[in-house]
Amino acid sequence: MNKAFAVAKVFMIEMARDKSTWLTLILLPIGLTFLMGAAFGGDSAQPKVKLALADLDGSAYSEQFVDKLKEDKSFSITTHVELKARDLVKTGKSTAAVIIPKGYGAALRDGSQIKIEIINLAGDTNGPALQEIIGGLANRYNTDSAAALLTVKQLEKYGRLLPGSADMVWEEVFAEADNKWDPPPVEIVSKELKASEVRGKKTLAFGFRQASLGFAVTFLLFLLVEGGASILEERHKNTLPRLLSTPTGRSTILGGKIMGLCLSGAIQALILIAAGVFIFKVDWGKDPVPLIVLMAAYILCGASLGVMVASLSKTNAQMQSFAPILIISMAMVGGCYWPVEITPSFMQTAAKLLPTGWMMQGLVDLVIRGRGWDAVIVPSLVLLGFSAVFLLLGTWRLKLD
Repeated sequence: MNKAFAVAKVFMIEMARDKSTWLTLILLPIGLTFLMGAAFGGDSAQPKVKLALADLDGSAYSEQFVDKLKEDKSFSITTHVELKARDLVKTGKSTAAVIIPKGYGAALRDGSQIKIEIINLAGDTNGPALQEIIGGLANRYNTDSAAALLTVKQLEKYGRLLPGSADMVWEEVFAEADNKWDPPPVEIVSKELKASEVRGKKTLAFGFRQASLGFAVTFLLFLLVEGGASILEERHKNTLPRLLSTPTGRSTILGGKIMGLCLSGAIQALILIAAGVFIFKVDWGKDPVPLIVLMAAYILCGASLGVMVASLSKTNAQMQSFAPILIISMAMVGGCYWPVEITPSFMQTAAKLLPTGWMMQGLVDLVIRGRGWDAVIVPSLVLLGFSAVFLLLGTWRLKLD
C-alpha cells in the first residue's frame, strides 16, 4: 500500500507541473458555465426586486413605513430624491419606484386621504405583486390610524379625554394597534414539497444549474481520461515494463496511478462544485454524503476509462485526438449540455448505456429534484460496474503488451 501511495504521489506531482492543463480544466468549465447558464435561463433563483424609494415627507411615520418595507427580503431598496428615483425606473436600473408624498404623516394623523405613488414600466410582471405589498402595508397603518382616531373621538364623546392629551392618546393607541400586527393574528404556514415527489421527471435543470452540473461532469472526464496518457507514455518509453520487472507488482503500479488520477479528479470536482456554489449560486444539495458517494463512483469510473483508452491507443497523438471526441460525444448523449428528458426517446435510451448518462441522472435527482440516498444508489452501483469493465479491459490489454 505504501508503494501504491508513492506511485500516486509521483503521478500527482507530474500532473501538477502541467499548469496549463489545470488552468484549462478549471477556468474553461467555469467560463462555459457562465456562457451556457446565462444563455439558457441564468440563475433559477428568484432575484430581488430593485426598488428606488423617495421619502418626501421625512416624518416619523414615513420612516416607519420605509423601515417596515425594508424588512421584506424580496426587495433590494435604495433611497433617493424623487427625480433620481423616477429616472432609475426609466433607465431600467430599478424595477420600480415608490414615492411617499409630503404630508403623509399629517394625513395619517388626521385620517385624511393621501396617495403613495408606485412607478413601474408597463408590462412588468412584478407590478401587481408590488402593489399588493405596498397596499397591504398602507392599509396596516390606515387601520392603526383609524383605531387611534376612533379612540380619541370616543373619549371626547364621553368626557374622558383630558385637555391637551389628544395627540398623546392618538400616538399611544396607534403604537399599540400596530404592535398587534407582530406577529399577525393569522399565521401563514408554508409547506415545502420535494419536486421529485410531486412532479417527478418533469422537474428539469436549466440555466446555471444545468451548466454547473453538466460541465463538472464533462471536464472531470477530460482530466481522468487524458490523465491516462501517462500510462501510454510509459509503455512507449518502456518504463512500464521495467517497472513491472521490479519487486513492485503490477497491481501496485496501476493502483497507484489510478489512485493519483482519482485524487486529482477529487480536487477538480471540489473546485468546480465550489465555483458553482459561490460564483453561480447553485445549490448542490444540503447533504454532502450522497453527493460524495456518487462523485467517488464517477471519478473511479473515469479513471478506469482513462486506463482502458490508454491501453487501446497505439500512440499518444492517437489518444489525444480520440479522447476529446469520445468525451464530448458521451457528454452530449448523457445530458451534460441539456436535460436528457427533452431529447428523443432513442437518445434517452442511449444515455443509459453511458457513464455520463447515469452520473447526470444521479446528480439531477439529488441536486435538482431534492431526493436523497435513493437517488444515488443505483447510479453509483452502475458506475462501479462500468469501472470494473473498463479496468478489466485496460489491464488485459496492457498485459498483452
